[in-house]
Amino acid sequence: MNRRLNYKTVILITICFGLGILTSYVYQRMTGPKQTVSVSGQGEIDAPVDQATIGVQIKNTSDSYSASLEENRKNVKDLKVALKKLGINESRITQSSYSPPYRLLPEEPGFDNSDMSVRKAPNQNGGTTVSTNVEVNLDSLKNIEKVFRVIDENPNTKITNTHYSLRNQKSWEKKAREEALKDVREQVESIAKINKLKVGKLVAITDGSTYQEPLGDKVELLRQGNSINPGESGVEAEVESGSEAVTNNPQTVKIYASYTATYELR
Repeated sequence: MNRRLNYKTVILITICFGLGILTSYVYQRMTGPKQTVSVSGQGEIDAPVDQATIGVQIKNTSDSYSASLEENRKNVKDLKVALKKLGINESRITQSSYSPPYRLLPEEPGFDNSDMSVRKAPNQNGGTTVSTNVEVNLDSLKNIEKVFRVIDENPNTKITNTHYSLRNQKSWEKKAREEALKDVREQVESIAKINKLKVGKLVAITDGSTYQEPLGDKVELLRQGNSINPGESGVEAEVESGSEAVTNNPQTVKIYASYTATYELR
């Protein structure tokens, strides 16, 4: 009888001892120093460009100031009429003055040139040059090729720059960030799997940079006999005077985002 009790006692003590070791191990796993891993993730989204701003310069030179001004005013008016026929609202066509470093000529009676700068330009004929800058804002790229052709029909008119952009850039940046977070999670899960661990809680996260791919390499204004010089910002193309305008506008632009995150591994 006593032997049986001793046997049971030994078994009970052994079980309790084992449970104690297991409890201690679990406690240490829960309260001891955590393993952590930090990774950087990248996100990339192809966003379709959907709007553009076209800079136009209209320059007229004649023997007299009055003749130059009259021709310039007519060219500006004709351009606006042609653009409105393409469905561009007049409020999206803005006019500003052109100011080269030439001496300003006095105003002549009968002309309102408050929105123009009239300069005595040095040219072979010694004539007077009147220049006006017009900015065309396109809320859609549907008719952009027609717009370029309309602008190029007049030899006194040239495209000075074209800027493509996104109407809802913030929403595309958000999507790029989501892709970056997804990349972070995939990397952490891969590291945990290799080390036969599980991904724990998120300890820290740092929002990295979000930026847009420069459009300069994508913008192509194929004008016969012209040269194309990308603007400093990488999203403009300056075009020298030429004859025929054809455009191959960029279809998409890449939006990049990055995140750095630290996760526990257990």
